[in-house]
Amino acid sequence: MDDLLSAQVPASGADIDAEGYDRPGARWLERRISDGVLLVQGPMGSQLMSQVGAHDVPAAFWNVGEPQEVARLHALYRACGADAMLTNTFQASAPALARDGVTAPMRRVNREAVALARRAGAPCTLGSIGMCGIDWLVEDSAEYRAARAAYRDQA
Repeated sequence: MDDLLSAQVPASGADIDAEGYDRPGARWLERRISDGVLLVQGPMGSQLMSQVGAHDVPAAFWNVGEPQEVARLHALYRACGADAMLTNTFQASAPALARDGVTAPMRRVNREAVALARRAGAPCTLGSIGMCGIDWLVEDSAEYRAARAAYRDQA
């Protein structure tokens, strides 16, 4: 299954990063969901921030600051039967990292999160993207374009 998830298929659309889109993995996920229930792991950020003395440590920081703890939580979710791991990247866009004072490069924080999730050995790894920290109310405003760019860059 791992070879299915890591296979890279060239993208035909200009908006799709051929190195990041996993067409065979997407097909596996579609088949798996249509066949029944897919058990996805629970929250990462809440679990990390609930640890003693860690309530003010941004969840994304753990990917580079304490990766063994992120890996341990993924392993626990997998041991409980999760078929899909969620990356610890909900607040790991460049604007969110800057807001939270995380100085590690956005790409490094996200790549580490993906590697840690995959290490758990689940057949599926899903990226988690949350609000990027840029408020926008009008489509095609400067804020909208900045938020869109932040989401695309993180993805």
